[in-house]
Amino acid sequence: MSSTKHLKISIGITIALLVINVLLIIIFPSKPLKIKDIITPNSAIDPQIKISFSEPVEKSSLTDGGFIITPNIAGNISWAGNTFVFTPEQNLDFDTEYRIQLNTVIESKRNTRLAENINLTFKTPPLQLLYLNKKNEISSQIFQYNIETGISTAITDEQHNIHWFDYDPTTRQIVALLTDKDSSSDIVKPYLLNLEEQTFEPLPKITEPDLQIHYAKWIPYENSLLISRSKIQYINPDDTIATLTGNSEDTEMIVYNLTNKESTQLLTGNTLFYEFFPTPDGLGFSFINSNGALVAYNFATSDQEMISAQFINYFGFSHYGKYALYADKIADDNFLNEEDIAVIQSADGAKKEVRLQGVNPIVIDHLATAPSEETLAAAYTSYPAEFRIALVDMETGEQTLMNESGHRTRAIEFSPNSEYFAYIEDQYDTPKIFIYSMEKKENIVKNVSGSMIHWLY
Repeated sequence: MSSTKHLKISIGITIALLVINVLLIIIFPSKPLKIKDIITPNSAIDPQIKISFSEPVEKSSLTDGGFIITPNIAGNISWAGNTFVFTPEQNLDFDTEYRIQLNTVIESKRNTRLAENINLTFKTPPLQLLYLNKKNEISSQIFQYNIETGISTAITDEQHNIHWFDYDPTTRQIVALLTDKDSSSDIVKPYLLNLEEQTFEPLPKITEPDLQIHYAKWIPYENSLLISRSKIQYINPDDTIATLTGNSEDTEMIVYNLTNKESTQLLTGNTLFYEFFPTPDGLGFSFINSNGALVAYNFATSDQEMISAQFINYFGFSHYGKYALYADKIADDNFLNEEDIAVIQSADGAKKEVRLQGVNPIVIDHLATAPSEETLAAAYTSYPAEFRIALVDMETGEQTLMNESGHRTRAIEFSPNSEYFAYIEDQYDTPKIFIYSMEKKENIVKNVSGSMIHWLY
């Protein structure tokens, strides 16, 4: 009898709990799974898609039809907490619309789902080239050139005289060094142009009344600038025209952190000319010291290493391939004819040397490698005055002479998809920009007036 009574009580409690649960579901229904944020790529290069959910999600539900991207692209999936991260295996196409579909099969750990399918689109920007155009002696502007349309658009106004700029594709920002058009002072001021927010503002805490900035370059993948600056002096106390002291010891190299607006001095001395340099510990930079030798500085250890004791005509850095690029010298047995050879050096110190075709003395003006790491472009002068650009196969060493002209080439930069490279020729004291198609094997853009080039992506 007691057993039967207990069974009835147990059944009654179970039924009561079921009724309570049903009532709670009716009165307080389970909240559906929600999406807190979706971040789509603002560039076709190194893209990522990030989707943040309101709670933990069954990861397999996204790979089983929950996440669809069109056109279909292969990619890798990772998680950061409740955030789904999709990283395409290859760069996206420029100027292309992509569609993302998030379906209701996506399920949370509580077995709740999205209330409805979610569809959104994003479009990658077109491939464009940034360049500096000098209107007159007191006005220079930055333009962007659209490869597809052939249209150039100014992105800075005429009130500034820009002398130098560098572009950071990670943050889509430009650092520009300029003087004011209407100012009698030649003190160079650093400005930051944010392409996403459309702001153009001075950078604080870099310039001081007695300091002149020479160069400012973005440190790759960091929100920081590597800056060279020197002390200045005035001819008269009331003068506004500044001149360099001429003392190499008054030059310093600093890192300026844009996050905390603080500067860190790295070294002093003759560091006016510099470029980034790969080291086993990460990124460093190279510079020409007071003796004309090429020296590498290691950011991680603060150590300095001699790369070449000889005077170097050219040294650079391939941001895509992470190579140091420089021109070293060799001479014949009698040391009568010196010849520049192209050196490509990786972070582990391994070197590849390329002897360019021509008549000695050969002088290298510029080197660049394609992101695909398949091609080296070399601009050089062959005796007596033949200005050439050669394309070198990095694997076989085969050289293809692209052109011979009467004008020196002083800058080369490959596009991030390796399909083009832009270069500048000095034509009768007027710099002209050309864009060469690797597929068509010809210049598709000719005679755009401008100096300094960076691909906008």
